[in-house]
Order: sequence, then C-alpha cells, then structure tokens
Amino acid sequence: MRKIFVFFMLLLCVNSVRANDSDRVILHYGSNIDYGYGGSGSTILTPYVVFPEQVIAPYVGNRITGVRIGLNADAKSVTVYIKNSPQDAAYIYYQKVGSLKKGWNDVILNTPYDITGEDVAIGYKGSFTADNPNGVGCSSESFANANLIMWNSQSKWVSVTGSNCIGAIIEGDKLPRNESSLKIFTTDYCTYDDSAEISGELRNWGVNAIDGYRLAYTKNCGDTVFVNIDKRIEVDARDTFSLVLPIDYKKNKLNLSVYSLNGQQDIYAYNNTDSVTITRYNEKFRKRVFVEEGTGSWCKFCVAGIVRLELLKESYKDLFVPACIHYDDEMQISVYDSINKTFSGFPECLVNRDVYCSDVYGSLEQYCKYYLNMEGHFGVTATGAFVGEDSSAVDVNVRMISDAVLENPNYRMFFVVLEDSVTGYKQLNGYAGGVSGYFYGWENRETYAECAYMDVARGVVNGLQGGVCTPEVMEADTYYNYSARLSLPSNVTRKGKVHIAIIVLDSEKGNVVNAYNLWPDAEEFMSVNDICEDSNIDVKGCGGYVSVTADGEFDVRMYAASGMMVRALKGCREKATVGTFGLHGTYIIQVIKKSGECKTYKMLL
Repeated sequence: MRKIFVFFMLLLCVNSVRANDSDRVILHYGSNIDYGYGGSGSTILTPYVVFPEQVIAPYVGNRITGVRIGLNADAKSVTVYIKNSPQDAAYIYYQKVGSLKKGWNDVILNTPYDITGEDVAIGYKGSFTADNPNGVGCSSESFANANLIMWNSQSKWVSVTGSNCIGAIIEGDKLPRNESSLKIFTTDYCTYDDSAEISGELRNWGVNAIDGYRLAYTKNCGDTVFVNIDKRIEVDARDTFSLVLPIDYKKNKLNLSVYSLNGQQDIYAYNNTDSVTITRYNEKFRKRVFVEEGTGSWCKFCVAGIVRLELLKESYKDLFVPACIHYDDEMQISVYDSINKTFSGFPECLVNRDVYCSDVYGSLEQYCKYYLNMEGHFGVTATGAFVGEDSSAVDVNVRMISDAVLENPNYRMFFVVLEDSVTGYKQLNGYAGGVSGYFYGWENRETYAECAYMDVARGVVNGLQGGVCTPEVMEADTYYNYSARLSLPSNVTRKGKVHIAIIVLDSEKGNVVNAYNLWPDAEEFMSVNDICEDSNIDVKGCGGYVSVTADGEFDVRMYAASGMMVRALKGCREKATVGTFGLHGTYIIQVIKKSGECKTYKMLL
C-alpha cells in the first residue's frame, strides 16, 4: 500500500513539472516588427503600450522583470519608462539603457516592478538618426492600447495604424497556468448566405502549453453551442481558427468565448470573449451588379479589362453581370455608341449605370463589392428557352418581386444578348514580351494575340432605356411576370455560347435596380451533317419514354431543338429506355454505336 502511495505522489510531481512549460510570460500586443514609424531628419520618439487592469489582473502578485523592445532601426539614448498612463507627467519607474540594435531587445530592469492590479503603461524614449529615422518598431496588428507615440521633437502625441512593439517580461510564483485571449478578425458585415465564416485567433498568455481548447458561441443570446479545437499552442504562441456558423434572417449578434483550456476554465473572462454582428438579407431580393465595359481589339491595355472581368466572374459567379461593348472594331454594335462615346478612355466601365470606373483592373472590384453589399429590395429571376426550328429566338420569362408596396414604380427592362468564346479576331497586347511586366501570361503572347472574347454584346432588345415592365402598383412580396421573345442578332456565331443580361432600370434615377444573367445553357450543338443512318438501330417513342434498340454497345443522347443536351445514357447494350416525363416540344435523339455508326431521329413530344 505504501508503494502505491509513493508512486501516486511521484506521478503528481511529474505532472506538476510538466504542467509548467515556462517560468515567465511576455505580455505584448503586436507579434512581429512589420514596419517602422518616424519622420524626416533626426527624431526623438517615445512609444507606449498600456495594459489595463483587466488585462494585467491575471498577473497580480508577480513582477515585471524586463521590457522587450522591437526596433526597426538602431536607437541611441534609450530610456525605459513605466507609468499608469502614457500622459502622466510623473513616472513610476525609469531606467537609462543607452544604445539598442535593430530587432528585438530584452532590457532587464534593475528593480523589478511589482504588479498590484493598476493600469500599467510601458514605453521607451529613443533617438533615431536622419539616415534611418523610422526606428519605432510597429506591428500591423491593430490594438487601441498600443498605438500612442509621443513625438518629443514636436511635443505632440500621435497614433499609428498598428501597434507598438513593446512587451512586458513577467516572472513570479503566481503566474496563471491556463490563460488566453480571444480576438475575432471578422468585422461586421452583411450577406445573403445562410451561414457566416468567422475567423479569429487564440493567444496563449499562461505558463502552460495548450493541448486543446473549447470555444462557446451564442447567437442573439440564444442557446450556447460548443466547438472543440484539438490543436497545441505553445507558451506565447497563438492559433488561428475559422468557424462556419448558421445565421438567421436579419441581424445576428454572435458572441464567441473561450470555455476551457486543457479541459480547465480560463477564469479571467475579460479578454477571452469577442463578438461580431452579421446581417443576413433576404435571398429573394439578392442584389447583383451590372457592368458595361467599353473595350476594343485595337486597345492594347484592354487586356487588363479582359483579365479583370474573368477574375470577377470567378469570384462572384452570376452576381457579376458584365457586358463587353466593343468600339471601333469588328464586334462593335451601333446601339451602344452613345455610351461608348461617354468614356474618357478604354478600357472603362459604367457600373450599374451609376458611376464610371476608369481603372478597370485596379478599382472595379471595389465598386462591385460596394453594390453587392447593399441590401436588395427588388428581386429579379428568369427562365428562358430557345424556340424555332433553327433556335433563332429565346423566349424569356422574368419574375420580379419587391419587399415593399411600390406605387407607379415605372421600372424599365432591357435585354443584352451576349456571346462567349468569340474568335476570329486578334487583340493588341500591351504586355507582349514583358515590356509592361508580368500579367497573367499575356507577357508570353504575341503583340497581336489570338483571343476568345467573352461576354461580347451582340444586340440589345427594348433599347438602352428599356421598356415599361411593372404594373402601376406592385404589392409587397408578390411575384410579377414579364415575358418577351428575343430574336437573336444575325452576328451571333455560336448559339450554344449565348446568354442574356436582363436589366431593370429606375426610369427616374437612371440607375440599375437589379440584373440577372440568363443562360439558355446549350451544351453541345449538332448540325444536319451529323445525322447518319444505320439499319441496325431502331428508335420508338412511347408514353413517357423513348425506346432504343441496337446491336452491340451504344450511347444515347437527347437534345432539345435549341441544341441543349437534356438526357444522356452511356454504355448501353441491345436496349435502352430514356425517360421523357416533363418534356414537351421538338427533340432530337442521337444513337451512337461503339463502332462509330449513328442514327438521329427528330421527335415531337
């Protein structure tokens, strides 16, 4: 029994030793020296950081034994100060240090400072030479308690955008074992999504390494939900986290806190809780942005517009509705001449018929974010299908809805017929040969480069000012329809690459209320020359399905008259059935044998 007791006591001792991974804590704000602050000529500066009583509370009963200083340049005549507030005329402690080198410097205090629980302000005065006056080391991490600097040469206080690189080295017998701080990086924002991604960091300010931690969050003061994160965080280190949380319609106040560290509670709650507010808009009224870009194959820096529009489509998908309106080249359409002539240069954009953007590559995304972050009040969706034996037109049905009663809205609608992958023309390339630097591979292309042009405006229906599309009164939360048959312009070369920009304008203000990108979505087109005969293939239409028989292995493809593939079966043998429930109109059935032989039927369903 005595041996068991001794072993148990030894185990406690081992765990006790392992529990303390450090014998000191370095309390600070910014982690890295990211830039320097100063001015022209020789300067004397005194930066400060403040640790309020709530932050210093876990360390009461211990001592500040040193000050860690981060410098962006060598400093002379350095003096360290400890006060209760940076603006206090009197100091609690000061120590002359002399010269310090660029980088991190640990200054050991001649007399350690006992932490009693009052606010602690730590600063240093340093002299920086005219050769390198930006000597104050600053972190890009922004903290309000760490951004004050006394400009001694001019007797004024200034603040930096980040935080001063100053830390307190704390030692003692009463250091907290499990202590952390939590900060949410995500700022308040609005979204149409049903979830929000919240990112932040957990910093370890105790003397124990953290082997895992548990977060707790509430939404609008509701039930608490726990999230376990199994990561190790060393002493004076941090872990970044990202959580995807469900959100409700309207405002969501999300409170996030540290519930436990290493399975034990962090008893100092002041710095381990943070919050963010996410507003969720109604999806029915989702806002999109319409961009009309003036461009031309002769414009060497319109390559920047080509690249930027593709990047925005990749980032924002169908929320970004572009129309490339060519000027003075083979893709020009006269209906857009009036807008093209308002541009001061090329490429240039008209965004939502509201603002001009001359820096398409640099600034357009900021304009897009501005409009996309607005709460939408008027929703637009649409469906459409090719019609006619030769798919020469598109029947479009637009659904509109308002979140409030609208009396005499007089909204107007127009359609821009767009075509993708337009070839046969060469783009003058201002980046050829690398003369303008790297630019997404265009530096490796010819001066006159082959180009597949996207979102080329081929024609406009209803004119650029649109036609009336709303009734005299629109009730709230009620759908209204607007239908139109759009004849495809003769300059369209590939119907399978056509899509329609649907634009609703406020006739009084002249700006875009909302937009929608409609894709007839043709996947693969056949021509009459594709139709072949094979006596061993038989296709029959029956109620609700099409029956196909053939010898050997074969594939079946079914196309709408528009050319859009609607059904596909692969690797069939002897017999196959294709369901046709819900399909109406003219369809083409193509049966392709493994040998290459095929048969094509036209059917009316």
